[in-house]
Amino acid sequence: MNPTRIWNTIENVGIAIITLLVINFFIIQPMSKRHQRQLDKQTEVIIELAKIEKYKIQNDFEKMKTHKGGQIVLDLDNTLNALELEAMPLDTIAGSPEKKGFFKRIFGGKE
Repeated sequence: MNPTRIWNTIENVGIAIITLLVINFFIIQPMSKRHQRQLDKQTEVIIELAKIEKYKIQNDFEKMKTHKGGQIVLDLDNTLNALELEAMPLDTIAGSPEKKGFFKRIFGGKE
């Protein structure tokens, strides 16, 4: 092999290693430190917000009134059927013809 080719290969590998070290030292490490500080601040904020009592659940059954002497029925079943696709009706309109626009009526031709 040619000695200049060997030195060029060694020089290129050295440049690549130095470039990676500089990128790691000046870009990757500061960004990871900044990211970790931001995560710590966000965690503190989330913990403080979780401590605040914003919604208070009160069971005031005495204040409930019936209309015209009826009964109050409390259904305490906690099943959630909102995600079931069978229970949701389809959004279709049966029997309504498609309306043609102005230009389709003029230039659309006969059907």
